[in-house]
Amino acid sequence: MKDNYDGLNSLLKEVAIEIATTIPEDYDIDVNVIYFPQLGFNIAIPLNDRGEAAYDGSDEDWDLIFVTENRAYFKDLRMRQMDEKLGDIYGLICEKEIEIVYELAQQVLLFENVLVEASDVCGELDSLLAMTQASSFYKLVRPKMVQENIVRIKGGR
Repeated sequence: MKDNYDGLNSLLKEVAIEIATTIPEDYDIDVNVIYFPQLGFNIAIPLNDRGEAAYDGSDEDWDLIFVTENRAYFKDLRMRQMDEKLGDIYGLICEKEIEIVYELAQQVLLFENVLVEASDVCGELDSLLAMTQASSFYKLVRPKMVQENIVRIKGGR
């Protein structure tokens, strides 16, 4: 699916060129074919000075879908065929990614207890290593335990 999505630009350019050849030459407009997730494939035509589509494909049964401030977007038979054939490819990719992540999470949860234990061991090891590093840096030594009730500090800070 991602390969299809990655190759979409070249396909859209080819289709735009095909559509441009069907538009009478005296219109001299920039034709694009654009894919919008959930909206599918659309023909993008620039607006003229009056804010209308420079070409509306009325001879070719184009349907106006929506208009932005500088372009009008249409669907024709080719766009509908691409919608049917390729579908909402971005949405399908997102759905597949969600399925994969969910399945991975379910597999990880099977090992939850082992992972929690490993995390605890790693935390304890990290603490011991930090204390070792600090004792080495500050030249700390282990206290000597005696039976007497005396605390003797030599060279303390």
